[in-house]
Amino acid sequence: MTDIIEFDHGIRLSHGDCRDMLAGLPEGCADACVTDPPYEINFMNRAFDRTGIAFDPEFWRLVYRALKPGGHVLAFSASRTYHRMACAVEDAGFEIRDQIDWIYGSGMPHGSDAARLVDDRLGVERRVTGTYTTRGTGYRSGGGFGVSATNGGDAPREWDVTEATSDEAKRWDGWNTALKPAHEPIVLARKPLDGCLADNLKDHGCGALHVDACRVPFRGEDDRAKAVPGTVRVRDNKVYNRARPSPP
Repeated sequence: MTDIIEFDHGIRLSHGDCRDMLAGLPEGCADACVTDPPYEINFMNRAFDRTGIAFDPEFWRLVYRALKPGGHVLAFSASRTYHRMACAVEDAGFEIRDQIDWIYGSGMPHGSDAARLVDDRLGVERRVTGTYTTRGTGYRSGGGFGVSATNGGDAPREWDVTEATSDEAKRWDGWNTALKPAHEPIVLARKPLDGCLADNLKDHGCGALHVDACRVPFRGEDDRAKAVPGTVRVRDNKVYNRARPSPP
């Protein structure tokens, strides 16, 4: 372990192999583990993303050892490989409690245009219908991680907009080989309790989730009154009863 950096509020950043560092921690010392491990999808052909560590139960057993009874794990993953990571977490002894999703709209499509592939296979030249301009927010052409022209990304440039030419390609116009990435699942798991939850909270200080701290607050009393009319109970979402307008 090297390069320990101390921050305010008792935060410490340490640089090293996570397996060595976990093995060096006292057993049962941690309340929780929040981690964004490699997704094992060979991202940009980078070696760190194909080691298999996220799928290795032995790694998660090191996490298990470091956690107190009732300690939670929140581990991010990719939609394609989540199941393998979740199985490894479970095989290490954790209880899978739930799944959280990070949802976003900035995903970069990675699929292939089926109609374009058919035209290319037939050797047909596609008809140009216009152009569009990128804004220099792609990854660096040199294979780095910059996401803007400032960080080394390609500068703005124009691309041709084409359409299917052959009849065979037109049949597959609008079809693609993949969905655009739009969410990353997070496994929520817990080390088994030491007795009942009440005793575990008293003796170890963990085991439950502070749900109220995660609630989205109302903008004010007017907002609250519009969202929760006096005739509707706060917990009644009317799924099986009379529908009501959804709040903004």
